[in-house]
Amino acid sequence: GVCIGVQTRVAGGPFWMGCNESLDSQCNDGESPQHEVNVTYFDIDVYEVTAAAYAYCVDSGVCEDLSDQLGTTHAVEGLGDYPANYISRVQAEEYCEWVGKRLCTNSEWEKAARGGCEFYPDGQCAASTPTYPWGTDGANCDRANYSPCGGVIRSVNASFAGASSYGVEGMAGNLVEWVEDCRHVDYTGAPSDG
Repeated sequence: GVCIGVQTRVAGGPFWMGCNESLDSQCNDGESPQHEVNVTYFDIDVYEVTAAAYAYCVDSGVCEDLSDQLGTTHAVEGLGDYPANYISRVQAEEYCEWVGKRLCTNSEWEKAARGGCEFYPDGQCAASTPTYPWGTDGANCDRANYSPCGGVIRSVNASFAGASSYGVEGMAGNLVEWVEDCRHVDYTGAPSDG
């Protein structure tokens, strides 16, 4: 999710989902086996859903008021452009429905983050798919907001070099996003249709 209305199109087509153990020594069991997935084009918000956008949903009477949650960005003066936090999957789905959208599937989210085969020469997609939205170089505090950088949530407009090939921001760091499908132990037998 993102600021209401700011979206980008992710091209349909194949990409390699999961961790490539020949390129990444930090693969988790749940990220393998790497497999090719063909995703239909879709639109995705460029930024995480902001606290201000979520507040509009609360004010409409659809979304749950989270202002009493310790550490929330919701309804806090000066944090309107920070990502909405402490939102359950059900609450995320309610927000998406309210704005006429839906959560991405796991495959869609990963393609939006890593890029698709259209960015790589024929036959090179599996070997070239980046580990991170910005490429294969490791994470650092210039590229993403994550725990070694202080662990403090930052504005969705914070400047990081971590935009994906499709221009989607915040795909690594800041907050964890919800996806439509449930988590599985690994990708064995996972569908290849996105």
